[in-house]
Amino acid sequence: MTTLEHPPAMSAVLFPSHGDRLIGSILMAEGAGPHPTLVLLHGLPGYERNGDLAHEVRRAGWNVLVFSYRGCWGCEGTFSIANCIEDAGSALAFLRGPESRELRVDSERIVLAGASLGGFVALHAAARDPAVLGAASIAGFDFGAVALSHTGDTEAREDAIASFGEASMAPLTGTSAAALVDEAASLAADWQLARTVPALKDRRVLLLGGNRDTVAPPDVHLQPLVDEFERAGARHLSHAVLGGDHNFSEVRTALAQRLVAWLGKVRTTEQ
Repeated sequence: MTTLEHPPAMSAVLFPSHGDRLIGSILMAEGAGPHPTLVLLHGLPGYERNGDLAHEVRRAGWNVLVFSYRGCWGCEGTFSIANCIEDAGSALAFLRGPESRELRVDSERIVLAGASLGGFVALHAAARDPAVLGAASIAGFDFGAVALSHTGDTEAREDAIASFGEASMAPLTGTSAAALVDEAASLAADWQLARTVPALKDRRVLLLGGNRDTVAPPDVHLQPLVDEFERAGARHLSHAVLGGDHNFSEVRTALAQRLVAWLGKVRTTEQ
């Protein structure tokens, strides 16, 4: 039996996003807090929830919020990529709301991180919210850049649709692979991750890729973004290509260590 006055804990949470209700949970760090808090965003559709990363981050003294997007894994509403970005904003609003005290959240020290689609969402949502201290993209997928490269190419569009597969679409409501590909095409210019650089160049940013990643290969999705940040004179950019596939399957410990070390820098940076 624990003798800690404020032991680590987990709480189920429900919060609204544009008229629908999202389902999630928050891992609360030991101590009365308030604690800095990481919003950890899953990919598409979210079979990998990065629970190992969440627990390592909590052990480092952070709260971690995880949730499902609208129209995903039983959450109300319709799934779309644009909605995912909005949902991240709704999560930030929730953490800054009246529940923050009970959940031990320091509403002035919030960071976004995500994998694949979640990395894309983390960067775009952080760019929209100047109060977010930093953003981490882990094997982030650059929907805008890929969609631009496919403009007018019917065969590339069909290949993109086929790449989703039945298992990827099964947890999603109100959409289709074709709808998601066409959504990205219609918003490609605005959705290039390079568009987030002006808003993020003076904040802490972590960009990670896997050298065996065939879903978001680093030369397409990571290095061009690193180059853009460096051209902009980014003050606090960290980046690396680790071993591993899109889920960093054989280097999960190293991945967690990278994330925790970076969060330590965010925590100590004077804003």
